[in-house]
Amino acid sequence: MRDTTLALLLVAVVFTVVIIAAARRRVLLRMSLKNIARRKTRAAIVVLGLMVGTALISSAMVVGDTLEYIFTEDVLQRWGQVDEVIGTQSAGVYLNFTDSYYTVLSQDLASRNAPIDGIAPGIVQRLTIRNELEGLWAEPVSVIGIDSALEAGFGSLITTEGSSVATQDLVQGQVYANQRVAEKLSATPGSQLRLYFSQASFVVTVADILGDKGTANLDKQQIIIMRLDEAQTRFQMPGRINFIRVSNTGNEEDGIQHTAEVTAAINSIMDAHGWNPATRPRVAEVKQQGLDDARGFSKDVTQVFFIMGAFAIVAGILLIINIFVMMAEERKSEMGISRAVGMTRGQLTQSFLFEGAIFSALSAFLGSLVGLGLGSLVVYFFSVVFPISDRGLTVTFHFEISSLVLAFAIGVLITFFTVVLTSWFVSRLNIVRAIRGQPEPVPRRTTLLEASVALLLVLGGVAAIWLRSYPPANIASIPLLILGVMIGSLRIVNPRYTATLGGIGIIAWVLGPKFVESNEPDIYVPFVTAGLLLVLGAVLIVVFNSSPFLRMITRFGAKGKAHPVLKTSLTYPMSKKFQTGMTLGMFSLIMFAICIISMIQGMQGSAISNQIPQQTGGYDLVAHTTEFKRIDDANWSRGMQESGVSEYIESVSNATVVPVGVLPPGNTKTIPYTLWGVDNVLLTTNEFGFRELADHYYDRGGQYHLIQTPRDAWTALADSDELALVDGNAAGGTEVSPAEGELRLEVGDRVSVVSYQTGAMQNFTILGILQQSLPGTMGLFVNQQVVRGNYSMTWSAYFFQLRPGVSARFVADSLKSTFIEYGYGLETVIVAEVLGQVIETADRVLLLMQAYLGIGLIVGIAGVAVIMVRAVVERRQQIGVLRAIGYTKRMVMVSFLLEISFIALFGSVIGIACGIVLAYRVWSMFFQEVTPFIIPWLHLAAVALIAGVATVLATASPAVRASKTPPAAALRYSE
Repeated sequence: MRDTTLALLLVAVVFTVVIIAAARRRVLLRMSLKNIARRKTRAAIVVLGLMVGTALISSAMVVGDTLEYIFTEDVLQRWGQVDEVIGTQSAGVYLNFTDSYYTVLSQDLASRNAPIDGIAPGIVQRLTIRNELEGLWAEPVSVIGIDSALEAGFGSLITTEGSSVATQDLVQGQVYANQRVAEKLSATPGSQLRLYFSQASFVVTVADILGDKGTANLDKQQIIIMRLDEAQTRFQMPGRINFIRVSNTGNEEDGIQHTAEVTAAINSIMDAHGWNPATRPRVAEVKQQGLDDARGFSKDVTQVFFIMGAFAIVAGILLIINIFVMMAEERKSEMGISRAVGMTRGQLTQSFLFEGAIFSALSAFLGSLVGLGLGSLVVYFFSVVFPISDRGLTVTFHFEISSLVLAFAIGVLITFFTVVLTSWFVSRLNIVRAIRGQPEPVPRRTTLLEASVALLLVLGGVAAIWLRSYPPANIASIPLLILGVMIGSLRIVNPRYTATLGGIGIIAWVLGPKFVESNEPDIYVPFVTAGLLLVLGAVLIVVFNSSPFLRMITRFGAKGKAHPVLKTSLTYPMSKKFQTGMTLGMFSLIMFAICIISMIQGMQGSAISNQIPQQTGGYDLVAHTTEFKRIDDANWSRGMQESGVSEYIESVSNATVVPVGVLPPGNTKTIPYTLWGVDNVLLTTNEFGFRELADHYYDRGGQYHLIQTPRDAWTALADSDELALVDGNAAGGTEVSPAEGELRLEVGDRVSVVSYQTGAMQNFTILGILQQSLPGTMGLFVNQQVVRGNYSMTWSAYFFQLRPGVSARFVADSLKSTFIEYGYGLETVIVAEVLGQVIETADRVLLLMQAYLGIGLIVGIAGVAVIMVRAVVERRQQIGVLRAIGYTKRMVMVSFLLEISFIALFGSVIGIACGIVLAYRVWSMFFQEVTPFIIPWLHLAAVALIAGVATVLATASPAVRASKTPPAAALRYSE
């Protein structure tokens, strides 16, 4: 639920002031209502133009609401009544501990009246399972042992037929299977399933199929449920368990209110009993963390859409200004007559203000509703680009009323205050000239208005310099000063020189070194500020320097009848620099955003491609056992021979892996991680790249060694038992994989590694940080003998380099099916597939952004069409004059189309040019060593061509109508 209090309060204040003013100036209100009533078509066009910004704001909020709802519901379904899980999990495997922990915790929590309504012990093992009759495999399957007598607070086990069952109903060798397992294995009641565990296997019978709900839906996994006592026997864990589930008081969603209190109580009990913090199980706030992640993700997505839509929203504001300025131009004579008969400037402003208030309310209301449709369209594309339904998530369109209310309020405020400024500006007219329809003369001296605006901008620049620690203020500081000086000197220096120098100064500042002087974690806000200022600077340069260029075009660009048409089409927009600048800015902003996204997409793809060798280390396949056990040399040799894949393998390296707790410098709490002991083959043959590396190390004998190549760093692990390398995740992630977990390390850090088995501690110095951070291969890398000599409960991992052209999937499946017969479950990571998914996901994100900006481009084109409609009305008498002096219908139509074509062309060039230079600046500072600078010329040209053609088509109708206007009717035209 979004907080709408402040926004609604501001809207209430605004409309209270308007209503009071309208009550005191009823004549002005009636004039405004009549103006709207007798121009119904144009009023509708104005409302449609004004609702652009609100629609984009509303759609961004609706998308955020929908995603939050989808992922929140997924978390609630995933965990059901479970709020906390007590246990230590490493690499997806729970470590076992004595079941006396459960007895003590349940008794002490009850004696403390902790707000829980359920606590239950259990065992979970991730195994490979085969349907004996069908010959179908499933892995990994979570085989869970529970005691239904202790499951109060977690709900009953419900079959697909709707009946309630319990583990007490099971006899020896019977299990329940959830729907996911049943579908995967074609299992039915009575099916025989073989479970592979600890170099052996055993067969169980499916007693019934459970619906994917409650405990049978835990973490949305494939689940087999058996009796807890049988699980302890089958998995050789007498008197031991490996996780405890806790249900807080309340329903599935309300229980999280007690999470902090329950977690504190559990830790307090553990401390009171003196349980070793290094070896005791941990409290994981699974539901709270899941909901926080869901809400954080939806917030981030909403923010991204806001940022991407910010350019279109600003374009919408420019459209509002343009529309009201054009309305004022159209009704200039009418306003002059009103002033002549006694209406004051303030009253004229109020008349416009009442009209604008009505327009802002209508447009904001319609815009918030249109945003619903736009949001549903974005959600649809999101579900297509990211097929989340394949991951068990249900795509349900959802929105909060508060989001629509907030979008309405923001739309009203943006539109209203833009109208206020525009109304005040257009009311400043000379009565006689307005009645005659003559343009206002250019003042010879700086006016009070110009001086006031210049002073405000300068003061704003000074304030921004004072607030320079805030990135947008830092970026906007000098440009505000430049704009203030530029406006203040317009009447002193030639405006062309002033605007040109001002535009150059703004661009130079934005692209200068100050652009990156901030510690702002969110780069989006300064990015938008920089984009807006770049486009502003470019528009100033183009608008005030286009006359010579256009004169050259008119002189050499066309002959005969085409010459006056070309000259007419280019002269008018340059005579209306303010309106032309607004229109150019509107079009350029959207093209700028599209250009930036296109370039990011190209460079990101290139960066990921460049990362592939450093991420893979030259290996095609990684395999590791699914349990805490190593494959001995005899079984390994036999399995490799029987699998028949030896001939396809170039080389194999192995590692011994163990879950540990890592204690970074300055921390008092260990972080679950994995310790990889790598063999000499891996040390000498891998190609992993480094993002950071020390320049020297000391070996076992204390001898000093320089590190000149990555190979030296791996050699150092063989020379010392106290050195370690760590994956890129520990340094904040890479282009391929975002940062996960809490562990953050730097080169040179001295870390302590704690054994979960014995509590023993070892110290390692971080020698380097790897580029690789692929799932399944993250951890601390040390000498293999260190791990084998100090840890007994480990598992084996293997790195395969395959021969050219060999299918990694074939090798992986062959290895798994062979070693499972020896009781070794294997999980495999096919490196190319993982990287392919990463690249595909990155491309999909940017594709979605482009689609959203494409909608913004459509809005911008529609805005240009609205402006053209207004321009035809405004210039109706001019059209009559042109027709009277010999212009044909075709010449008038072509003149209008050429005019808008030049606007679209210049807008595209400005937007694309600004996008390229900003992207180059960012690349040169941050990504120069990661990827080459890539400009997708073909893509940008296609977008510009589509935008130009669409703009011409959208404005063709008013141009045709203008050409069909009879000269006499146009000359006599008055509203």
